[in-house]
Order: sequence, then structure tokens, then C-alpha cells
Amino acid sequence: MRENVIERALRDAIKKQGGWCLKFVSPGTAGVPDRICLLPGGVIAFAELKAPGKHIKDGSLQEFWGKELDRMDFHWCEINTTEDAKALARYLGNLSRLRTGKEVSRRE
Repeated sequence: MRENVIERALRDAIKKQGGWCLKFVSPGTAGVPDRICLLPGGVIAFAELKAPGKHIKDGSLQEFWGKELDRMDFHWCEINTTEDAKALARYLGNLSRLRTGKEVSRRE
């Protein structure tokens, strides 16, 4: 399985929760997470996607940005399976419903 399969699974799962999963690009800043997930209620999470069995390397810019996002209390995670992608979407969807008091409004 390739990273783009996991990326698609995350995008589709976030969409089912009523949110957006946008490609995150920051020109001039290397190592930022691949995706930013936005859901109702101000729920924001960053996701670094990897192919199955692959992980962020110690000392990498990706590790640096993960630690920075943690330090600033943003949700951040590394995802390398479709199951992890779906689990993140469920977690964020639950958080969104808790904050808004509303059920999921699925995007078309």
C-alpha cells in the first residue's frame, strides 16, 4: 500500500465527519505535516502521512514540527495505516460534536 492510499482514506473519513482535510503546503518551510484537518467547532489537527511500516526519522524536520505543534497544544499525529486514518477522523468527529452539540453534517 502506498502513502496516497492512506491520504485518500484520511480525506474521505474526515469528509464523512463533516470536515475538510486539506493538503498543507508552506512555501519556504520544509518538514511541515502533509495534511491539516478542519472540523466544525474549531477542531484542527495536523497529520504527517507515511507509507505502511515507515516512520518519521529521529532528528528530522518533520519530528521538529511535530514537537512544535505538540508544544503549542495542537493535535498532531503520524499516520501510516488506513485504520489510523479512520480512527483519527472518528476522534476529531467526536470532539467536533462535543464542542458544537450537533450531529455530523456530511459534506457532499
